[in-house]
Amino acid sequence: YRRGRSRKRTIPLRRKDIKFWKDGNLLPHNSPLHVLESADSATICLENQKNGRKGSSVHHKATTGAFCPVKALARRVFNIFWGSNSDEARLGHVYRADGTMSKVADRDINIAIRWGALADGLLARGY
Repeated sequence: YRRGRSRKRTIPLRRKDIKFWKDGNLLPHNSPLHVLESADSATICLENQKNGRKGSSVHHKATTGAFCPVKALARRVFNIFWGSNSDEARLGHVYRADGTMSKVADRDINIAIRWGALADGLLARGY
């Protein structure tokens, strides 16, 4: 245990940490949205984690339906590329049509999950 300020090990995910693949070929981030959404897989590279691991990656395959992780990443990367065009831009940044930027916080995600659970009636079913 060490008193005082400690440096966080976790580095927030950035646009440059995401790679899209189509038939084994890397898709550039400046591709049109429909091209990014057509990717058959995506890789998230984790530079550093709270547990001290460095250089890990998570690979997702595209799925059919509304909840495809690859399409969700494609929409995030597309928004960030056209909002800031910086490789260092964080995935938690959202750019609006008027050029302003807002940040998604853990509180926002908690609210969305709770709202979804209520809307789907999960609490009434014991979840």
